[in-house]
Amino acid sequence: MNRPSDSPKPRILLVDDEPNILSSYSRILSRSWSVTTAPDGEAGLRAIADGEPFPVVVSDFRMPRMDGAVFLAKVKELSPDTTRIMLTGELDFKVAMQAVNEGNIYRFLTKPCPPELLNSALENGLHQYELIQTEKAAREQEIRIAGEIQQTLLLGKIPAESGSARIASMSLPSQVVDGDFIDFVAYRPDCFDLLVGDVMGKGLHSAMIGAGTKNAFARAIGRLAVEACTAGLCRLPEPESILRRVQEDLGGDLLELGSFATLIYTRFDLSAGTMTWVEAGHTPTLVYSAGSGTITRLKGSCPPLGFPQLRPYSQTVQPVGPGDLVLLYSDGFTDRRNAAGAFFGVEGLEAALREGHAEAPDTLLQRIFRQVSEFGGDTPFADDLTAILVKLL
Repeated sequence: MNRPSDSPKPRILLVDDEPNILSSYSRILSRSWSVTTAPDGEAGLRAIADGEPFPVVVSDFRMPRMDGAVFLAKVKELSPDTTRIMLTGELDFKVAMQAVNEGNIYRFLTKPCPPELLNSALENGLHQYELIQTEKAAREQEIRIAGEIQQTLLLGKIPAESGSARIASMSLPSQVVDGDFIDFVAYRPDCFDLLVGDVMGKGLHSAMIGAGTKNAFARAIGRLAVEACTAGLCRLPEPESILRRVQEDLGGDLLELGSFATLIYTRFDLSAGTMTWVEAGHTPTLVYSAGSGTITRLKGSCPPLGFPQLRPYSQTVQPVGPGDLVLLYSDGFTDRRNAAGAFFGVEGLEAALREGHAEAPDTLLQRIFRQVSEFGGDTPFADDLTAILVKLL
């Protein structure tokens, strides 16, 4: 393998309990490699844990306290991408082959091993490591692009206002792309639908299912509207009818895929002062009443999309008025844990709404996210976070 003369030497780790062998190999290989040596498995593991990754690790098999097979298995746990090579005597051939079959090492070399053969094995091992890194970089690039596409095209465009309502939204994936989805459908400024959904799992798989589920709602609204017009009825399809149609179209497919989606679908009719909602196994929607200062949890009893339907989805009408707040969200908020293992919970969201009810929706939603983030400390978010906050004026 030809490398540029000014490129840094690739790092390798040699582990052997015989100092003469370590010294000899190190002296020969140091012309082309940055060589680190260790006299036993414990020292080798410390070297791996304390520094940058080693593209290639070479270990003798027969060593005291920890043999090479056990050592290289632990290397795989610490540094899965590292290419692992074993040096073994002829009497240990059967054990070495067992290590190969178990996937703990890339290949083995018999002792005594000529320097030329060892160097060739190192070059091949480095090539294997670089291939893995290239594939990982390509996957990460694909996921990054998928995240950009999701943010640009697949997540609904939520306006900052519609009629007398002010709206704020956010979606934060835990793995670049997420299984949460949102949408906004406007019929007129004072009448619009909001959708918040959460697909089981995370990552690209869930994001694709979320995109398909969201598109199913758009198709259902269109088909129901056409059916109504054909029947001579000039009216909007009800939220419960929309969700039932989506379940008919998509529920069986989700069941076959072994996935499901929870969601809340709402229709705001500002002129009538109502919010009509239908829910499928989702987190409770919170409604803060400006008049009484109380918070109502809107929670249905119907199962998620993709579950067997024991009864049809049904909608409920909730009165809303000036100054009221409505928070639709995914369980990434409530499932956030602190160092003691306690959940942020619905109670945490309710406290944030009471504390910031006078603020603008975008300011209050940022406050909620900040409180949830600080509640969990430095722990990464384990789930996606999505929310829409509506304030009526």
